[in-house]
Amino acid sequence: MALRAVAASRGLRRFFSTSTLPSSNPLPTADSALQKPEAEPSTNLFISVKSFSCKPFRNSKMGRELCIAEVEVQGDKPLVVATSHLESPSPGPPKWDQMFSKECVEQAKDAINLLEKNPNVIFCGDMNWDDKLDGQFPFPDGWVDAWMELRAGENGWTYDTKTNQMLSGNRTLQK
Repeated sequence: MALRAVAASRGLRRFFSTSTLPSSNPLPTADSALQKPEAEPSTNLFISVKSFSCKPFRNSKMGRELCIAEVEVQGDKPLVVATSHLESPSPGPPKWDQMFSKECVEQAKDAINLLEKNPNVIFCGDMNWDDKLDGQFPFPDGWVDAWMELRAGENGWTYDTKTNQMLSGNRTLQK
């Protein structure tokens, strides 16, 4: 599963789930994203950005980086929101074996090492993660994989050429 969102604090996850949306609201799907959402009452959720930075990964051959925003929620709740697009598998000439798994794993560990000192973290992005190739994602104790928490048992396709014809090329692939 490549796309992941991680919340480092169960308390913060409860705060957002009770402050913004009823827990019965499902995550959006491709079909529902095209529909006009119903108006919801204001939740009075205030966020102020304290800082924003991007830190390049030292081993990236693709110019990948970790972007980090430090924000305060409702004036006194610190939150770090980070995103990255980790190294992508790129089988192709000249060797056809450029999977960049080692680089991807190292980038994930570097990102976690930078983020885990914070009490409340949301880490999301395109992780290009393949559990069979890369092993388990290196979550620190107490962190939660939002997809697994909210959509356990459902496919989280990274590549879905059956749905997205722009990805199809010359083969059908769901991974």
